[in-house]
Amino acid sequence: MAGSIHRVIGCVVCIVSGATIAHAAPAIARPAPAAAGKPAHSPVADVDGAIRAGKYTEALARIEQVFAGASRAEQSLLLERKGRLLMGQRDIAGAIAAFEAYLETGVRGANAVEVAKILRNLKLAPPLKITVSNGPADIYLDNKASGVFCAQTTACEKKVMPTPHRVIVERPGFAPRHEAITVRANQPATLDVALVELPSRVTVHVTPATAEVTLDDQPFAAPADVAAGDHRVVAHLDHFVDARAELTAHEGKPVELALTLVPLVPVEVAPATATLVLDGQPAAPTAGRLPLPPGAHRLIARAPGYQERAVDIPAELPADYRISVQLAHDVVAPPAHWFTFRRKLAVASGALALAGVGVGAVLGVQARNADHDAFALCPSPTTPCRDAARANALNQRGQSRATDANVAFGLAGAAAVGAAVLWMVGAPESRVVVAPRVGGSVAAIDLGLAF
Repeated sequence: MAGSIHRVIGCVVCIVSGATIAHAAPAIARPAPAAAGKPAHSPVADVDGAIRAGKYTEALARIEQVFAGASRAEQSLLLERKGRLLMGQRDIAGAIAAFEAYLETGVRGANAVEVAKILRNLKLAPPLKITVSNGPADIYLDNKASGVFCAQTTACEKKVMPTPHRVIVERPGFAPRHEAITVRANQPATLDVALVELPSRVTVHVTPATAEVTLDDQPFAAPADVAAGDHRVVAHLDHFVDARAELTAHEGKPVELALTLVPLVPVEVAPATATLVLDGQPAAPTAGRLPLPPGAHRLIARAPGYQERAVDIPAELPADYRISVQLAHDVVAPPAHWFTFRRKLAVASGALALAGVGVGAVLGVQARNADHDAFALCPSPTTPCRDAARANALNQRGQSRATDANVAFGLAGAAAVGAAVLWMVGAPESRVVVAPRVGGSVAAIDLGLAF
């Protein structure tokens, strides 16, 4: 790495009078070994030691630490070292400032002339603008050993030497990008870079494990690398509901997906028009099979004119588990012997009640007519009446008819009460028999209505 940095530091391209001239800048000056018996120890010696060891960042930090306490001559040398180090790190602006400060110290000689030439060339360095469309990313120039040119950025613009360069762009989760670009003197250069995301390792766990998995409608054998982006995963197995999921592969990060297929259990329901409710939600069989998520369930079957029935489904299902539900009619036609003997008596008693009401009504009318005729013959009981005997006979007949009417009405009421009682107690006996039927993996319910 030290040799690479020295080559970068020592190479300068300059433009003189419109012509491109390659010019090799002198390497960082290294002091001669100290004379015997006189150990050399100065700030400049410390910096040169770090440079010889290839510790360029440490050398720059050491310059900042010792600069204020160094002598004027030492400061001049430190500025010259700083300019070359910054130039090696592609910090053209910093190198220009250091070299200008070095010349302002009034230094003379061949080294000053050389630095002046380097400075003129650096000032001709055009800007290079690098844009990363899907940053932020770290940008290196020529090699990574020289350090980051621009750190974690989407747009980087710095002056560079007018010469061919190699741009390296890196971002975690993306494939590194290497681009070559030639920068010419006094001509700003631009470079647009788009990084490509790394594929992600996708693992799909499927229950049951024998299910077939497809990724974007193509067979998929996990684990496998998948290109960045959104993808559709489907797991399929006969007699199961397809399990579907969406996944996003991003920045090469691993993706794990778990899919559980829901079994389709055979179901038979009579009548076929019955509707099913599974755990309080409507359920519709497909091709005679009902999806059953894991766990215990309660299935209810309903149909107009039939008794509602429920089936408890266990959490653990045998391989050949089936559901069979047969509903019983809700309304049963009365049997031929529904008109029992007691109900016949009830009908007779009811007829007697009606007859009693009719007789009572007729007798009541006759009683009112006799009373009316008696009053017409003798209006006043205190006044002597020529037809008194006849009026009294009519009066007695009316009273007799009224008594008979009351008796008839009483008998009619008693007969009506008896008819009602006899009708109710004369109903035929009936019983409902419910017999659950479970055989192997088949759950069923039988209903019988007997009289």
